[in-house]
Amino acid sequence: MAVAAAAIVAMVVGVVGLLTAGGGTSPPPPPDPLVVRLPTDLSGVYSVTGEPSRLDEADLRAVTATVRGYLEAATIAPLEADPDPDASTTAPDRPARPLSSFFTDAAAARLDGPDRIALSDAHLPHALHQVSTDFARLPTLTALVGEDGRGLVVAVSLDVRMRVRTGDLDLEGDADVDAVVVRRRGDLVLQPVDGAWRIGGYQLRVERRYGTATTTTSEAAFGT
Repeated sequence: MAVAAAAIVAMVVGVVGLLTAGGGTSPPPPPDPLVVRLPTDLSGVYSVTGEPSRLDEADLRAVTATVRGYLEAATIAPLEADPDPDASTTAPDRPARPLSSFFTDAAAARLDGPDRIALSDAHLPHALHQVSTDFARLPTLTALVGEDGRGLVVAVSLDVRMRVRTGDLDLEGDADVDAVVVRRRGDLVLQPVDGAWRIGGYQLRVERRYGTATTTTSEAAFGT
């Protein structure tokens, strides 16, 4: 009796092993969320009088939120939209704001021109699972503020790298085989418009690595 029970257990274990190994893929790693932290180097803030000053905390947080919203609308929302219905994991629907809402009217007009390739990743293949963010940094911030401490114009440097996986992992769990890695660096100039901070100028360089070999580069500049 004990021998028969042991045989049944061994058979079940073997079947489970075949089911888990037969697909030739590994479970997807959990995505790293997009987190844009407040800039820490605020030494470049000056008053209109030319004296060193401080940027109001509300403006600092609003500027950071605009940058995060831009990255969400430029990369995450379009690439996680309309997920493959056959995928084992589907991304949630994202009622994201349109990309143009993060720009001034003059800058938004360039989204329909050649600058779009550097400002947005909507043309990339859809992500099989959620887009993962390796890092999103705002290393430096400079600003001109009024005598009341409220910002008039703010410039932030941007360095962000995101990973868009377009296929399952291979047997070794290599996430780069079927992935596009997007590195976006440069400067954003923001200004208050109707009570919200919007991007009115930019100088960006975007490198996209497809799989483990091909890399493309795009650049765009306006108002800086």
